[in-house]
This record gives sequence, structure tokens and C-alpha cells, in this order.
Amino acid sequence: MHRIPATFVALALVACATPEPEETPLEGPGFDAETGELVAKGETFIVGLTHLQVRNLPGPGGRFGDHANAVGDHLFENEPEGWLGAAFRNVGRLNWWTMTVWESEEAMLRFVVSEPHAQAVADFWDITVGGEHQAYEATREELPVQWSRGMELLLESNDTVVLGDSKWFANGGEL
Repeated sequence: MHRIPATFVALALVACATPEPEETPLEGPGFDAETGELVAKGETFIVGLTHLQVRNLPGPGGRFGDHANAVGDHLFENEPEGWLGAAFRNVGRLNWWTMTVWESEEAMLRFVVSEPHAQAVADFWDITVGGEHQAYEATREELPVQWSRGMELLLESNDTVVLGDSKWFANGGEL
């Protein structure tokens, strides 16, 4: 009988474990680069929260990465009117979250229909199995939003739009 080395089994178990989340803080023209504090004027803002579960196939994963890079580059290089900041979170290579902050709902909606975001949305079903999104109004005192709070809001809000079959959402935030 051939025995599998214990080292191989240990490595396989580690590889199957859910990786730790990688998170960035809110960054952009509305946030101080050193402290992360909100510096934009105003008393209320719109926060957009999105989770996408990417299909576990080489083609969709690559296309997702291309879209994510194009959208991120567009935000940080062009700073669309009304955009204040963005933060990103991922667990492994299949679960990705974004958090964006806007001066107004109108500013957020202009971005949603602009290129390259509109093309990413058009490819949604080709590259994901599903996801969730919500936008809500936040006061100056509630910003910046920490990822732990953003995740709670996305899971608990009656305003969260659920598309497709996201295991994360269906399992109450567990992967």
C-alpha cells in the first residue's frame, strides 16, 4: 500500500482553508492620505457596498481582474465628479468586495453607467455566479466605514440587492 506523506496532507489542508481577508482602507480625494479621515465637505454621503463571487474558471477570473483593474484605474486616475473614495477587500481569488463613497446618489449613478464600469456590469453573468449590492446614506460621523461594519450592513440590510447564487451571502457571511 502506498502512503501519502504527512507533509503533503498538511499542505493540502492548509491550501483548502479559507485564506485571511486582504483589505484596503478608504482612499481617494475625499479622505486624508495619512490619517484616512474624511476631509470632504458635506454632512451626508452615499456609501456603495458590493460583493462579487467570481466563477472558478480561468477565463472568467482573468476577465474579472481586467475589469477590476480598469474600473480602479478609472477611479483613481480620473477622479470622477462626486467620487470621494474607494476601498477593496478580497478573500482568496473568488470573493471580492468594494466600498465606495460619493457626494450624492446622482454622482454614484453617473459612475455606474460610465465606462469602464458599464462594460464590467454587462459581463456580470459571464464572470460571476452572483453577488450583492447596496447603497445607503451615511453621515459625516459614520465615515470612514470599517470593513467589519460594511460587511454587517451588506448582510443585514433589507435594501441589499442579491443577484445569482453567492455562497457568502447565503451562508450569512461565511465562505
